[in-house]
Amino acid sequence: MKKSIYWLACLLLLSFVSANAMAVSKITSMKIEKRKLKVNEKVKITIYGVLPAGKKCRMIYTRGDGTPKSLFGVAKKFPFVLTPYYAPSYKKPGTYTITVWGDTTLPNNGCLGKVSVKVTVASKIKMGKVTKLFSSPCPKGWKLKARYASGAYTCVPKPPRTPLKCPPKTQYFKTDCAIGCKPVPY
Repeated sequence: MKKSIYWLACLLLLSFVSANAMAVSKITSMKIEKRKLKVNEKVKITIYGVLPAGKKCRMIYTRGDGTPKSLFGVAKKFPFVLTPYYAPSYKKPGTYTITVWGDTTLPNNGCLGKVSVKVTVASKIKMGKVTKLFSSPCPKGWKLKARYASGAYTCVPKPPRTPLKCPPKTQYFKTDCAIGCKPVPY
């Protein structure tokens, strides 16, 4: 009888411990809408995890830019999306690591897990693109005559800076697609 009570008590204790172990809130992953951002562009962050009924998960995060850690939010369910108003943005180009972890200091809102994602912030205008926009797509010896919104363009030969020296009884001529010396009519 004593052994069966002992085993029954052990079984009850084991089931209680198992039930509490399974009732743990945990952050499992993070999704960033875009990993390549522009300066001052907001980052949409979605956190995924496990959240037992009646539990909450208080999350803390760092932006990776030296600003102090902040409250990310308190999830009542997963996935949890950080609203665009509160989403981080970056003032300088660079690579930043966003890290979100569960706050374990509060008994009712405690949450385990830690996730990180890197984002790259580029300046608003890349100089390479500006140079390409204004540079000629024409080969050497040719000049750009027209550029169209569709991306099409027209090149014509680039005449020399000084007109050709034409032989006697000829005169210099220049059109959009040719230069030369033509006979002078008498």
